[in-house]
Amino acid sequence: MPRPLRGAVHAELARTTRVCAYDRAGYGYSDPGPLPRDTRHLADDLAALTQAAPLRPPYVLVGASLGGMIVRLYADTHLLDVGGMVLIDPETEHQAERLAAVSPSFLPKIQANIEALRTCLTAVEAGVPASGSKAAADCVDKPNPEFPDAVNAHLMRLSSHPALYRESLSEEEEAIGAGSDEVAASRRSYGDRPLIVLTAPAPDSPTPNGPDAEFVARGKIVMVMHDEVARLSSRGVNRSVPGASHQIMLSAPQAVIDAVDEVVTEVRQRP
Repeated sequence: MPRPLRGAVHAELARTTRVCAYDRAGYGYSDPGPLPRDTRHLADDLAALTQAAPLRPPYVLVGASLGGMIVRLYADTHLLDVGGMVLIDPETEHQAERLAAVSPSFLPKIQANIEALRTCLTAVEAGVPASGSKAAADCVDKPNPEFPDAVNAHLMRLSSHPALYRESLSEEEEAIGAGSDEVAASRRSYGDRPLIVLTAPAPDSPTPNGPDAEFVARGKIVMVMHDEVARLSSRGVNRSVPGASHQIMLSAPQAVIDAVDEVVTEVRQRP
C-alpha cells in the first residue's frame, strides 16, 4: 500500500483507534487465493482475516473503489459485527452497465484493461520478461521512490509471475459480472449505522470542442449511484470531495481521516 496513504491516513487514525489494512489475495505480501476472485470470495477473505487477527467487533469498515463492494457484502452478511462504514469513491453493483448507458466509450475502455491484463498473463506465463522487452515495460512494476528497496524488489518479482495477473484478471471480470450480481442479491438496509460515502466529483475534461459530454454524464451517474448507497442507512450521507481524484486517500487524505474519525466517534458513543 503506498506510503503516502499510510503516512497521511493510517498513522493519523492510529492516534485514536486501531487501524488494520491488508493486501488482497495475490497482491503485496498475500498468497494467491482460489479462483474466481468474485466479491463473495473477497468478502469471505475479509471475514477470515477478522477471525485470524483476531479483531473484536464492532468494526468500522473502510473500502475504496472495488473495496466498497467488498465491505458492503461483508456487512450484508455480518451486520451485527459492523458499527459503521466509510466508502471511498466506491464501485457499485452493475456500475458498468449504468455508465455504459450514457457513455458508449466506457465498456470498450474496461475491456481494453481486461485484455491488457490477459496479455501480461500470457507473457509472464512464458517466463520472466527480459529486461528491456515490451512485456517488461508493459507489465513489470517499476521501482517507486517512496518504497524501500526490499519492497520494490518484491513488487517487481510479483509482477513478473502469473499469480498476480490471474487474480487481477479474475477480479476485473467478476466485478462487472458475478461479483456485481452477488452484491445486488445481498443488498439490505444498514439501519441507523453511520455510513459516509466520499465521492470524487467529475472534473472538467475539455476537448477541442468543449467539455467531454460522456465524462460529464458518467460523473452524474456516479453521484446518483453513491446517493443510492448512502440511502442504505438512515444515517447515510454522500459527500462530494472537491478537487479529489478517484484515489481520494491520496489526493485528499484529510477528507478520509475526518470521515473515519466521525464514524468511529459515533460508534463509540452508542450504548
